[in-house]
Amino acid sequence: MIGSPRIAPHLAALALWLTSAGLASFWIQEPDHVAEFDRLQVEFEVAGDERAEVGRAALEAFLRIPLEDAARRPRLIQAARLARESERRDWGLALAEQAFQSGLVESPVVGEILIATLELGRSESALRRAFAWREVYPATVTQFVLQARFIDSGSLFLAAGSLLRRGQTEVGLFAFEQAATSGSALDLANLALTHRNLGEFDEAIALYERAVELAPDDAILWSDFGLCLRVAGRGAEALDALERSVQVEVAAGMGPATTNLLLMRRFRMTDRFGDPRDLARRVLGPRPQQELVRRMQIELALGRF
Repeated sequence: MIGSPRIAPHLAALALWLTSAGLASFWIQEPDHVAEFDRLQVEFEVAGDERAEVGRAALEAFLRIPLEDAARRPRLIQAARLARESERRDWGLALAEQAFQSGLVESPVVGEILIATLELGRSESALRRAFAWREVYPATVTQFVLQARFIDSGSLFLAAGSLLRRGQTEVGLFAFEQAATSGSALDLANLALTHRNLGEFDEAIALYERAVELAPDDAILWSDFGLCLRVAGRGAEALDALERSVQVEVAAGMGPATTNLLLMRRFRMTDRFGDPRDLARRVLGPRPQQELVRRMQIELALGRF
């Protein structure tokens, strides 16, 4: 019998000889972790509620692949993405960095590093690396910034704003410039506001003009444009923009542009709209819950205008 004590020593001796001869795989079949990873990766792509669980199992299979196995390196970037999407972002970043350091410096690896860094809450670090890579991987960096608008509540742009306030204009402005390549009115307006805050009014006004052309019924956009024109010293054009904003938001029951007009009335910039209290009542009427306009009525009642 194979399991009898009499021949067990012979089996042990055979196993020892196979191992010393480098033929142990013929005797003890090691699990094929590469095949397991490949199989689980396919399952991960179509998994539903169990997606995270399948992803973690695939990651474990990948981590069991020996470092010296030639099949490991080409799968690093897939493993990095899979780890990140399975909520193991720390592993995702580590594997993406490993891929980059091993010489896999193509665009997908760079994109994975940037996204993983951002999702780990390292917004400023992600922005600085994107800025450093902007000339070598321009398309990848632009794609990353566009994706970043929807990651972690736009924290990349909060980091950009912080850099701008700290005087690091080139890096901070870069994020808004890249986002504006989307061509959306909102992204153009954000870049316009950035230029306005930097005192670059010609650039800001040109961007606002493009934005309101794309979104002519956006009351807040017209309001921001009006304020930019006012700060730039173009009072008559500012009033035109604010009036357009009021026309849009009176029907919607909003309030920011109305508030701005009331402020301009206070500073005696215009009496074009007559008694500002009438304007406030018109906006408050359709939407009584608008606290902004209600506060304006209180201000008016106290005679602060």
